[in-house]
Amino acid sequence: MGDPCWNEDPELAAEGAELMARKATNDNAPVRLPDGLCLTLDEWEARDIPPPDLLMGEVLSTTTRALMVADTGLGKTNFTMGLGLAMSLGRGFLHWLATRPARVLFIDGEMSRRLVKVRLADAKRRASGKPAHFFMLCKEDVDEMQPLNTLAGQAFIEAVIDRVGGVDFIIFDNIMCLIAGDMKEEQPWQETLPWVRKLTSRNIGQIWIHHTGHDAGRSYGTKTREWQMDTVMLLTKVERQDTDVSFSISFTKARERAPHNRADFDKVTVALVDDAWEVDRPAAIASTKPSPKEKMPSPAAQRYHDALLNAVIKHGVLQGNRRSVTLDQWEAECVKLGLLENGDDRPTKKRRSTYFNRYRAKLVEMSWATCDGDRAWSTRA
Repeated sequence: MGDPCWNEDPELAAEGAELMARKATNDNAPVRLPDGLCLTLDEWEARDIPPPDLLMGEVLSTTTRALMVADTGLGKTNFTMGLGLAMSLGRGFLHWLATRPARVLFIDGEMSRRLVKVRLADAKRRASGKPAHFFMLCKEDVDEMQPLNTLAGQAFIEAVIDRVGGVDFIIFDNIMCLIAGDMKEEQPWQETLPWVRKLTSRNIGQIWIHHTGHDAGRSYGTKTREWQMDTVMLLTKVERQDTDVSFSISFTKARERAPHNRADFDKVTVALVDDAWEVDRPAAIASTKPSPKEKMPSPAAQRYHDALLNAVIKHGVLQGNRRSVTLDQWEAECVKLGLLENGDDRPTKKRRSTYFNRYRAKLVEMSWATCDGDRAWSTRA
């Protein structure tokens, strides 16, 4: 017996018979495996796969697919703008170290063009730089921009990528504003996913920003959105009296986490204080604890070491297996932290140089820092 509806309608019956015939043909068709398909351990050992092109610590690369989840008003746009500018400048951000300058596209689907301009000015001031390869697309500037779960919307973004000469990374802010449909259902994301994978195949890393719902501990809507992500970051509010922007970052999914890079995926607390991003790095702090017999530098010298760590985070350049900064960058961070006087007159410069060289020599003597020519690095990071 066939389907009752097909039996009642001759046209449907004919279509059904054709579908069944095609299915039977496909089921019996020979399967051709791809040439060079790796199956054995020897084949996998011999396989030449390039390492990831890392952009920010070992968390973000040109093939990363990341979901960042946060409640409304937490500061995720300010945070990701700062992150994007740092990547574009090739500078570290928070406790993550950059490897090289990157071409970054930020797509905002929510703010007005006026507010985008204000936020960009804030981010540039905090970054102390104006990268040539950071690009901002504001949805308000594009009349009837199509959702990114449509072919038209995806084609538009690819045209933007071509217009700016290619990108290494895209930040999508945010799913609710850039994709159409009911976010509780799987369909809108399933319509987007083939394009997400296509961007990965083009070596374009991605962060997709999404909101939480009534439960601030998980993303709003379907959980299947996380299934093909490498990384899922959850931002959670942390109350502080001195700032409105303070939150923890925890990694609820981290495929790239390994023993050698665990610190990059540690839970940290981030805050925007006095127009600068701060990070509480418990793992890094714990790693600098001395053994009971180890002689400690003075508290003042330790503050100069803290300045060196901050400078490496902001400006560190990878050389071999370590990241170093110039002595000028270290000294400038000491000035910023109030350890050294700020001024361009000759007596101030002389005093600043005297104190900086004194504490630098003390840290080198106690093996807390190493200097080679005009570059320095911490031996305890």
